[in-house]
Amino acid sequence: MTEPEQISAIEPNRYRMVLGHYPTGVVLISSLDEAGEPVGMIVGSFTSASIDPPLVAYLPSKSSSSYRQLRDARHFVVNVLGADQIALCRQFAVKNASDKWTGVSWRRSKRGLPILDGAVAWIECEVSSTLDAGDHDVVLGRVVDLDATSDRLPLVFFQGGYGRFTPRSIVSAIDTELIPVLQIAERARPMLERLGESVGFECGLQAALGDDLMLVAAYAPLGAARTPHSVGTRMPFVPPSGSNFMAWASEAAVDGWFGRSPVPLAAEARETVLAGLKRVRERGFSIVLHSPAYTEIDRTLESLAKGDLTPAHRRRLLEQLSSLVDAYEPPSLATIGASRIRVLSVPVRAAGGDIVVSLQLRQLPAGLDEGAILDLVDRLHATAREISANCLDGFAVEGRQNATPATTAVAR
Repeated sequence: MTEPEQISAIEPNRYRMVLGHYPTGVVLISSLDEAGEPVGMIVGSFTSASIDPPLVAYLPSKSSSSYRQLRDARHFVVNVLGADQIALCRQFAVKNASDKWTGVSWRRSKRGLPILDGAVAWIECEVSSTLDAGDHDVVLGRVVDLDATSDRLPLVFFQGGYGRFTPRSIVSAIDTELIPVLQIAERARPMLERLGESVGFECGLQAALGDDLMLVAAYAPLGAARTPHSVGTRMPFVPPSGSNFMAWASEAAVDGWFGRSPVPLAAEARETVLAGLKRVRERGFSIVLHSPAYTEIDRTLESLAKGDLTPAHRRRLLEQLSSLVDAYEPPSLATIGASRIRVLSVPVRAAGGDIVVSLQLRQLPAGLDEGAILDLVDRLHATAREISANCLDGFAVEGRQNATPATTAVAR
């Protein structure tokens, strides 16, 4: 008989990486401490254990400070988080925070336990047993009450990132926020074509939709150096991308924009981005220079457009974007020199001043001087005004971040 093969130790990071290929739901376990105050912890290891009797289980880390507050509780509630509750999830996932419940809306169950407002479902349990499982415990709970309070999609954790499950039957459904923007893009197509023909470059319309910036229309004249980007191409709406939408936004909205990125910017980079937003407001337009990093970014964006982008790919994309701070909103147009301009854009506003879409010229050649750039900006503004006057009838911007009217005059 051959000797049995010796099993090597499993490295923890490799374990996490491989197991990360299995998606899990995200729940908040809530209860009350000895003083009657709400306590809670985020858990990705939750499962149904039995139907008869009704049992569920969650697996907390023994080292968790939040679990130490829950360990002696005899009852708990499993709150199934919705896909729109990522910010709440992150608020509770912060280690050793003393104010996790600040601003959180909740109500009491019949037994007085916290049930989160907005949870997709909740399951109230009595602790049946606690089992040892290495560096985790297995807390088995007997279900005493439960309800599904919403048909919203649940929050999903996959490869270290948060997302949502989309049933195959509705994959092709168009987001309701996108429909009116596509209608505007269709009405504006003749104006895009005239602009593209007059300048000889690719032009397009970009919209801010949730956490993404999406190209909703594109046109490239015959003889243009490059074929236009694919309509539907998306870019994460995180700093520094989207400055044309954020330059006139409120301070709170800008803070939310910074907070949306899982790759926090260093203080110096944040100041650079804020200075860039100020330049966009003063100039009335946004300018992004080409960088070699965009070669890899464009390949990743193609995967995103095809629906092939995993959370791991998206994290790399966000890291790449955060390194491009200096490519956005250069301090002086006179110093651009031999640099190529990737995007030159102006806002298109509704009657009340809200920014609806961004009108862009893309992939401009190197060697444009300040006068040539400002001439292109004038043409962009003229077309933006034409789109505003002819394509936005009846379009209302509700609850958007960029609701501050501003002049579109170009700083000379």
